[in-house]
Amino acid sequence: AFFKCINLTAVTIPASVVSVGMLAFGGCQNMTSITFADGSRLAAIGVYAFSDCEKLTGITIPATVTSVGNNAFDWCEALDVVELPDEIYYIGSACFYRCYNYLKTVKLPANLVSLTSSLFRYCYALDNVVIPNKVTVINDHAFWGCSGLKNVSIPESVTTINSVAFESCTSLESITIPKSVKTISHNPFYGCSKL
Repeated sequence: AFFKCINLTAVTIPASVVSVGMLAFGGCQNMTSITFADGSRLAAIGVYAFSDCEKLTGITIPATVTSVGNNAFDWCEALDVVELPDEIYYIGSACFYRCYNYLKTVKLPANLVSLTSSLFRYCYALDNVVIPNKVTVINDHAFWGCSGLKNVSIPESVTTINSVAFESCTSLESITIPKSVKTISHNPFYGCSKL
């Protein structure tokens, strides 16, 4: 719809919109603000919907949203505030990939059931994550390269930690793996030099 509209700086999405599709605002490199109108009925955010919006600093996702697609906020490198409603049960792979230097804290939705591959890969500033107690799987590369990550709380619901999930989290000083975990795959903590 507005792919690579580089002069677009702000957008208000009407309440009538129920889905923001693939690449809808991808590559809008000067967009700093996205607002959802009061009474929004938005249910889904598609793959790459806001990717490469490099000046976007924050977004509040409506409470009606239940899924966010792969790479939806990939390369939003100025993003520092993301408000995710508890109704979201699925956040796609690499959703926040390469949100490099400002995204420090993310409150994950209470209904989330897995941390997908590369979810926060290369989010260097991310320093604290509380994983919701419905999550059962932490997938490969979920936190790879999150060099500022110091604290992670893994709930008793988690049964699987996949390959290189926390690779190169060089500030991670301790982690408690609950008794519920049945499978730990290849090198999930490789390069975590403070562990």
